[in-house]
Amino acid sequence: MNGWQRIGVVLSILWAISGAFWGYNIGYHEGGDIKQEHEQCRANVNARLAATPRVSMNDWAEDIGRCDSVFRKQNGDSIQTGSLYAALLALLPIPFAWIAVYKSIALLRWIRKGFQT
Repeated sequence: MNGWQRIGVVLSILWAISGAFWGYNIGYHEGGDIKQEHEQCRANVNARLAATPRVSMNDWAEDIGRCDSVFRKQNGDSIQTGSLYAALLALLPIPFAWIAVYKSIALLRWIRKGFQT
């Protein structure tokens, strides 16, 4: 491999790593901020308990359990979406970039050859 190809390999690896993190973050948060929604759900349950002293601890625990259950489901979905986005954004652009660079080099050589004749 020549020096330019080695630079391309290093850039490809850096893109794969950073693209994976970036893609995961985009995919995970695509459905909204589920952690904030979870905290809001728990705060609503606690506020309802404070406003209604006759609510039993079993009812409170059941409501908190519902909040936690919804969060676990949404979190699992967000992790799956984030993982898919991470894989796509990390790996898909690399072959297109290599093809674009090689085609650009070929085009520049063709143009330069036209000036040499």
